[in-house]
Amino acid sequence: MTKAPAEGVPAQQSAVIAAAGAGAALVIAASLLAFAAVNWPSADDFCNTVLVKEGGISGAMHWLYTQWSGRLLTGIALYSTFATVDIPSLRDVSVLLAALFLLCVWQVSTFVAPRDTPARLVVAGFTVAALTLGLYGVLGQAVFWPTGGIVYLIPLVLLLHWLHGMRNLLDDGTRSTHALYWLAISIALGNSIELVIPVAIVYAVVVTWPRWRSLSPAQRRSVVLRVIGIALGASVLVSAPGNFLRGNATPNSFDLSPALLLREYARLLATALRTGGIIVVLAMILASIGLVLASRRRMLAETRWRESLALALGGLATLVPVLAAPAQFAPRNGLYLLVCLLVAGLLMFVPQLERGRGASFAYACLAAAAMAGALIVAERMVKDFELASLRRDQHIARDSLLRDPGNRGRAIVVKPIRPYPPATLHAIDITPDRGQIVNQCVARYYDLASVELARDAAAP
Repeated sequence: MTKAPAEGVPAQQSAVIAAAGAGAALVIAASLLAFAAVNWPSADDFCNTVLVKEGGISGAMHWLYTQWSGRLLTGIALYSTFATVDIPSLRDVSVLLAALFLLCVWQVSTFVAPRDTPARLVVAGFTVAALTLGLYGVLGQAVFWPTGGIVYLIPLVLLLHWLHGMRNLLDDGTRSTHALYWLAISIALGNSIELVIPVAIVYAVVVTWPRWRSLSPAQRRSVVLRVIGIALGASVLVSAPGNFLRGNATPNSFDLSPALLLREYARLLATALRTGGIIVVLAMILASIGLVLASRRRMLAETRWRESLALALGGLATLVPVLAAPAQFAPRNGLYLLVCLLVAGLLMFVPQLERGRGASFAYACLAAAAMAGALIVAERMVKDFELASLRRDQHIARDSLLRDPGNRGRAIVVKPIRPYPPATLHAIDITPDRGQIVNQCVARYYDLASVELARDAAAP
């Protein structure tokens, strides 16, 4: 079936622009997947493997719930993975996580460009370029790192899927609501990670409330059921004893002082916005242009402005749960805020391209931005790939040494891995202190008495 060209764009130009967007997306996708293939596990990957090795999946889940977190959904995925895939083969998991990141890109593209036109390919190319460059500093933690990728990407996929479902429910009341399916998805979303819950709740309130009277009884029941599902999943997540043990490990946790909360929120927000500065700037530009075009055409009521507002507010609210233990904030915690801001900007901009003159020029600009982004990503990833490959070769040699049956039960001293890792590689190595938790996990994984770095080789 041939796709229809975007309105206002000649078919030949539309095909060329779409090909440019698709080409940019393919270059970035190939770069991400290739880099994932040379990733090496780090830190928590060893500890999680040891948890499963010593206590099985059920034992690991018990530890998670009582000592760390109530994220049962990602916990099951996490420990099932480490029970199945051994350390040297975890790069296959990194490749799958990179593919999952690309799935998120496609989910965003179909959300902001729901019509099946070549324009969607342009949006996909632009989106993957913007997200890859904007999140470059946290890709190593939130995508390629097996533990981090599972914990952060599964909730993002669920959130984007849930948003698609809510829009379809509200826009087309004749569709079947599939109540039990969406209840299960909502429960899973609410339990996946606390950072995505505000996005779903704000979206449900801001987008649904003004249309409530016009919804059919079946639509209303489905909306209520989905919100209840999120609440059920979140209640299991929040009530886990591990949350309180983990939170109390750092200062200012569970402090409800308004002045402290406001100060800490400002700090977290500033850190997140600096992390994804490119995304923030692009989102503001897209939203501003879309708003101006809609105002000039007097078509603001026909835009997705309410969805855009909901996602912007929901994204800002993703940092609120972190205020329970602000000292534990990490830049990767801003992932959902940055994705929501980009989607909010695209929702204001992309629908305007299907109305009136200038669509061809606007699509060409998006395609050009996507191609420029692809070139930058490819250049960076080639360098990172070379560094990661050198490190992987050394990790394989160290793995062979530590796995040698003759070393079992011994205290082993190893050389550090060189060169130092690029930003896209989450590489927390063992230290000269055998008492560090990462050293202990590595030693237990290889059945060693202890393992440490040579002290005279620890400095660069």
